[in-house]
Amino acid sequence: MDEVQTLANFPLELDAEKLVEERPQLAGAQEKLRELQKYIQPVAFWRELKVDGQEQNRISLEEGKLIIDSAYVALGLAGCSKATLLAVTIGQELPHYAQDCLQKGKLWEGTVADILGSEAVEIMAEKIHSYLKGIFLPKGLFSTLRFSPGYGDWSLKDQEKILEILQTKPKIKVTENYLLEPVKSITALIGWSSMPVSQEYPQGEKKKGFCAGGQNCAYCTTWACRK
Repeated sequence: MDEVQTLANFPLELDAEKLVEERPQLAGAQEKLRELQKYIQPVAFWRELKVDGQEQNRISLEEGKLIIDSAYVALGLAGCSKATLLAVTIGQELPHYAQDCLQKGKLWEGTVADILGSEAVEIMAEKIHSYLKGIFLPKGLFSTLRFSPGYGDWSLKDQEKILEILQTKPKIKVTENYLLEPVKSITALIGWSSMPVSQEYPQGEKKKGFCAGGQNCAYCTTWACRK
């Protein structure tokens, strides 16, 4: 197994104008968005793992160090020989600022900070993914999409094992309910194949699907439950 790679305090370069254009509820918040960027403290962890076992509903990584019981992930990484386990966070400061604003009745500021946090951590994950593509493509390996616990039929219970493999403490921890702390954090798995990979997420079967339901539907971009 390769060593864990860590990258901290890299420039995120968020475009306030673009964020406002994409999120109408941020209208007029350009200056506030620029001001709040000082609270973002990016940290990323990743580790390359060998894919050593694939079944219809299960995938095994690095001689069973991580076994994912998920038809959704197994389909998404079909044919992959390697995978990268990834965890990113923007730190505690911005979420704490947002929560403090909301508690003090500063609803607009709190909402702007919360939206910025969600956008920032997603942009972080995309930037690390793009960086990894630049490493693997010259080796003749093509990227899958990103897969995260809590989507499709991949259980959130695997969060603890993922953070253990990536040695993320104390920067990123998991609660007893398998949620990440800081809240604006993402864990993900990316597969690497010697053949070009479909850039669409697997869809569940009619009346079955991959998704067991939960509270993340509003943020889900995978459409795993689509009939």
